[in-house]
Amino acid sequence: MKTIQAKTIFLILIFLSVFHLNIKAGENQQTALKITYFENPPKIDGILDDAVWQTAAKIKDFKQLEPKEGHNMTEETLMYAGYDSDNLYIAFYAKDSSPSRIRAYLTPRDSAFDSDWVGILLDTFGDQRQAYEFFSNPLGIQMDMFNVAGKGEDLAADFIWYSEGKLQKDGYSVEFKIPFKSLNFQKSTEQKWRISFMRQIRRKNEKGLWPEFAANKGSLFSQMADLKGILNIQSQGKIDIVSEVTASRAIPAEKLLNASHIKSWNARAGLNFKYGITPNWTLNSTYNPDFSQIESDMPQTTNQRYLVYYPEKRPFFMEGAGIFSMPLRLVHTRTIVNPEYGAKLTGKQGKYSAGLLLANDKSGNESIFNIARINRNIGQESVVGLLYSEKILGAGKYNRIGAVDGNFQFKKLYTVQFQMAESFSNKTNTGYESAPAYYVSLSRNSRNLWVSTSYTDLHPNFQADGGFLSRVDIRQSISNFNYTFWKEKGKLLSWGPFAEYHRIYNHNEKLTDDISYFGLRFNFPLQTKISITYTPGALELYQGVNFRKHSISFDISSEPNNFLASSLSVNCGEDINYSAATPYLGDSLQGKFSLVWKPNSRLSIQQSYLKSRLTAKSGARIFDENIHRTKLTFQLDKEMSGKVIYQYNTFSHDGFASALMTYLLTPGTAFYLGYDISFESKQEVLKKTRTILFTKFSYLFRI
Repeated sequence: MKTIQAKTIFLILIFLSVFHLNIKAGENQQTALKITYFENPPKIDGILDDAVWQTAAKIKDFKQLEPKEGHNMTEETLMYAGYDSDNLYIAFYAKDSSPSRIRAYLTPRDSAFDSDWVGILLDTFGDQRQAYEFFSNPLGIQMDMFNVAGKGEDLAADFIWYSEGKLQKDGYSVEFKIPFKSLNFQKSTEQKWRISFMRQIRRKNEKGLWPEFAANKGSLFSQMADLKGILNIQSQGKIDIVSEVTASRAIPAEKLLNASHIKSWNARAGLNFKYGITPNWTLNSTYNPDFSQIESDMPQTTNQRYLVYYPEKRPFFMEGAGIFSMPLRLVHTRTIVNPEYGAKLTGKQGKYSAGLLLANDKSGNESIFNIARINRNIGQESVVGLLYSEKILGAGKYNRIGAVDGNFQFKKLYTVQFQMAESFSNKTNTGYESAPAYYVSLSRNSRNLWVSTSYTDLHPNFQADGGFLSRVDIRQSISNFNYTFWKEKGKLLSWGPFAEYHRIYNHNEKLTDDISYFGLRFNFPLQTKISITYTPGALELYQGVNFRKHSISFDISSEPNNFLASSLSVNCGEDINYSAATPYLGDSLQGKFSLVWKPNSRLSIQQSYLKSRLTAKSGARIFDENIHRTKLTFQLDKEMSGKVIYQYNTFSHDGFASALMTYLLTPGTAFYLGYDISFESKQEVLKKTRTILFTKFSYLFRI
């Protein structure tokens, strides 16, 4: 297929999707909740004994989201809501007929999704495009996310809010206080928000919602309730200042960039500034931030052909990251390794939302990043966007990208996504060049059936220095099928088949990948899930040779009780030895195992094991890589925790051990003290290769 043919087909698909698929506004939910003003706000202690709760708006008819959509929840849930001039107040009383089986763990923030929990989804612009999500487990452990329609939930978001929970003799109770200063919304006398309330009963695989949700009637955003009664609130002028100080000492000694050096110690002070210009526009800036990882990335095995993606974990870049998300990952801020400064403006005005990110990177040869993004809402849930991104490398070198993309919802269940991009690069080793990239997909998502098909075209010279693309020079088509049979009776909750077909050509019309697989998955109570997948004869072209690979995989995970959880994944088949001078096919065994033991609500011990083994057809062992990882976490209370991690790789004969103590009062106010040891094994003797002692203190001033 010639490039002009690819462009023509792509544009025809866009034209059909936008102008001929009857995109229209979804049906508005008539469900509404009107909340009352609290003259005397409640004390947030997890106990619903404040008289003001008796005057609050009340909800109790929660319906199951899964496994039995539309049925009453098996346990009763009561919800109360109100507000004052500064905060939104929410309370839950979650009854349980077996209170001893409630899953309630004292864990670090954002780590309690394996507990029972209650929470809210809050669309503060009322336009069905995005929502704040606030959850708490029965002990008041907070979890929060930011959900952007068509892009999913971002767990990296951290907001300032307050919660307390208490176990009761017939269930548990939780209270929330959410400051309006922590939210963005339109400037208006009366707010037009939308809201949903959720509950999870972990042991039953049960999730419930108010208002009732039906998967075949459209997205969750379109079925939220109108939240009425919030008058005369504001958040503009809010200022958050986070000052931070870090110090570290390494052996062998090293001098870090952007730091002061006192003998063998590195010390640095940084400042993060956040200003709410208006309720709907926010400016973030940072100077000399400490962007060191508090915890290592999860391990990956060695025999990898392409780059491995690691998610962003640094607070400055995580906040508001959803606006820079798009089908092709053209913005990936981990490419900004060691910034001295950064600034970000994000906000929403009417049908438009926008983001601007500026930063430098002092790692290697210093570079400058400038990224601009604007989106426009169309209809009830659809959106189109523009992106400009550039990385200036100095000495006249640069990489620039311009892109347009869209996400269109129609007939409640269908989604069309597209993206067109062009990169413009001028580098001394290659000179100036430009190259295109295209993406288009169509999907249908309902309670029983999920199907999708997509096409991606990345020119061999397409470059995204500020993004993440594992490979270019592809014309890739992918089709997916997933059907779920929901069971009304018995121990089996649901089961169904799934399949994928994946085909890639390069721009020389050569077939490089031809992969198909199919399988079955089964879901039982106690979070027990089983799946079996078979891949018959996948084709992979590598260094001019067509390799055909067969494999079968088995996955199982379960949480049989309050103190034990485990998962096992095994893949047996064939794989390529990519590291050989002349690559060849061998017999492969890939495995992952994890066991989590929680002897009480405060202590968690996790043992993980990764195995990757490749054996030649002659029987000779090519490699046998085993990665052992042990993680022990102890939570003294909601704020104070300790963690120890040990990891060793039998293939590279190296590993590390780390210990970390954390005091986290709120996001922004925290103290860390840690010690890391790296080591290697030579002739079965362990030798330390590096040690680091570090401490970090940050404090949030909210004005």
